[in-house]
Amino acid sequence: MKLLVNIILFGSLFAQSIDSELNKKFIESLIDDLNRQRNNSVIKRIDESKIIETDYANHAKILKLKAYYNLKDFDSALNIAKSMNPLNYSPNLKTTFYLTMGDIYSSKGYYDHAFKNYIDARRSNIDSRSKRVINKRLVKIIPLNLDFENLELMEILEDNTSNLNIILLAQSFSLVYSNSKEISNKFDEIDQSSLDKEFRSNYNFLKRNIDTKTFFSKKVGVVLPLEGEGLEITNAFLKGLLEANQSSQSNDKIQFIVIDNYKDPILTVEAFKNLVDKHNVSAIIGPFLDKNLIAGASSVSSTNIPIFAPFTSLDNLSNVNKNIYLLNSSVDFRNQLLVNHYLDNSELNNIAVIAPRTDLGIKEVDSFLIALDKLNREPVYIGWYEENSAIDLRPNFNELREVAWEIETRDEYQEFLGVEIDVLDSMFEVDDDEVYDMFNLEQEESIDSTKVILETIDALFYPVSANALEFVASQVSLSNLETKLLGNENWLNLDLLKQESISPHISDMLFASNYIPKYLNNSEYDYDPSLNNAFHFGMDFSNFLIYSSFNKSQFDFSSSLSFEGITRNFDFSNSTSNQGSKVVRFSNRKIYNSR
Repeated sequence: MKLLVNIILFGSLFAQSIDSELNKKFIESLIDDLNRQRNNSVIKRIDESKIIETDYANHAKILKLKAYYNLKDFDSALNIAKSMNPLNYSPNLKTTFYLTMGDIYSSKGYYDHAFKNYIDARRSNIDSRSKRVINKRLVKIIPLNLDFENLELMEILEDNTSNLNIILLAQSFSLVYSNSKEISNKFDEIDQSSLDKEFRSNYNFLKRNIDTKTFFSKKVGVVLPLEGEGLEITNAFLKGLLEANQSSQSNDKIQFIVIDNYKDPILTVEAFKNLVDKHNVSAIIGPFLDKNLIAGASSVSSTNIPIFAPFTSLDNLSNVNKNIYLLNSSVDFRNQLLVNHYLDNSELNNIAVIAPRTDLGIKEVDSFLIALDKLNREPVYIGWYEENSAIDLRPNFNELREVAWEIETRDEYQEFLGVEIDVLDSMFEVDDDEVYDMFNLEQEESIDSTKVILETIDALFYPVSANALEFVASQVSLSNLETKLLGNENWLNLDLLKQESISPHISDMLFASNYIPKYLNNSEYDYDPSLNNAFHFGMDFSNFLIYSSFNKSQFDFSSSLSFEGITRNFDFSNSTSNQGSKVVRFSNRKIYNSR
C-alpha cells in the first residue's frame, strides 16, 4: 500500500511538472503572438484555454490586457484590469501592468491616472531598460498641468526619493500654469541629483522661466499619432513645436497638451472632445490624416475653437468646420501666385506642361490651367507620363520639341514675309518646294532638329511627386529647350538639386512654395531633409502661436499681421488658408526669394 501511495504521489508530481512546462510554453507562444501583433489570436487562445486556472493565470491576464491595449479597445482593457490585483504580482508583471495601465489612461486623456500608474511602474521596476521607457512616458505627462491636490497626496505617500522628486517636478509645472506665487519654493524642494537624465529638459525649462515672470495664457491641444511605423514626420513636427516654445524669449508661452490618436477616427473624436470639454484649450493642432481631421473637426463644430491642420492636402473644409485653418497654402493659391509672378503683364504665351498621371499631378495641372485661364492664356502642350520605376520623359520631350519646332517655323515665316499667316487655317496651301522656288532659296538637304536648342517655349510647368524627383530631375537636360522652368514645392530638395548632373539644367527655376529650405545649422534632423523640414515647420508655427494676438482665451486673427519664420510665413488675415507662400528661385545652387 505504501508503495502504491508513493507511486501515485510521484506520478502526480511528474504530471504537475509536465503541465507546468506545457503552460510555460503556452505563455511563451502567446508572447510570440503578441509581438507579431496577433492580438485577437492572443485573446481567443486565452479564452479557449484553462490557463487562468494555473499558476500562469497572472501572466495570461497581463497578456490579454496588452492585447486589448494594442487593439485600442481601451474599455475592454479597463474591464479586464478590474479583476486583477497587481499587489500580488512578481516585480516584472507588476511593472508591465502599471505601465500598460498608464498607457491606456494616457491614450484616453486621463493624465492624472496615467501619471500615478507610471510612478507605480517605476517603483516596482527592476530593469534599467524599462526604467528609461517609463521615464520617457513621465516626461511627456509632467507638463500637462496635472491636478495639484492629487500630486500632494502622492507626495505624502511616496517613500522612494527618485519618485518623490519627479512628483515635485510635476507639482512645479502645475504651479507654473496657475501662475502661483509658491512656484519658487516648490521648485527649490527638488533635488536635481535625484532626477534621471530624461527629466533634465523639464527641470531646465522650469529653471529658465521661474524667475522671469513667465506665464502660460495659451493652452493648445495637439492630436497626432506618436508611435508606429512611418511617424517620424509627426514626431519631428511635435519636437519643433515643443523646442521653440521652450527656447522662446517671450514671457507668454504655450501649454501644449499632446494626445496620441493612433491614426484612429474614433480616438480622434474622443481626443478633440476631451481637449475642449476637460482641458478648455484655446486651439487644436492636427491630426495627420484627412479622415481623422474631418472626424475630429466635425465633433467640435459647434465651438469656436480654431483647428490648425498642418498636414492635410484638402483645400476647403469650411463645410466641415468653419474654424479649420490650413497651415499650407492651397494648390490653387500657390499656382496662381506662380503664374501671376512670371506671366502677368508680359507677352509670354507659349506655355507647356509635363506632369505625372497621378492624383497629385492631375490636381496640380488642373489648378495651373485655371490660373492660366485667368490671364487669358492656354497651354500649347500638355504631356503626361506614368509614374513607375522606369520613368522615361523622352517621349514627352520629343512631342514638346515638335510643338516648339512648329512655333519656331511659324514665327520665322511671319518674320520673313512681314505678314501674319495662320498656319493652322490658311486660306490657301503652299508647298515647301514652292516657298523655296518663290524666293530663289536653296533647300537644305536635311535639318537635324534634335541638335537645335529651341527658345520658343516661354515656360514649362513641371510638377513632380516627392518620391519621383530624382528620376525626373535627372532628365531635364534631355529637353534641349531654352525655357523657364516652373515647379511645385516637391522640387525643394537642395541636396539633390545641387548635384552637378542637375544643377546647371534648372538654373533660375521658379517655385511657389509654403516654405524655403533654409534650416538652422546643426539641427538634430540634418541627416534627413523631410524630417528637418517638419522640425522647422513645428518651430515656425509654435513661434507664430506665441506671437499671435490673444483675446479672452481665443486667438484673434483679425489683428494679426503676417508672421515670418525661419522657413515658413503664416498669414490668416484674409483667409482660413495660409497665404504666406512665396515664389522662390533656384540659382547658384541656392534658394532665393524671387523678386
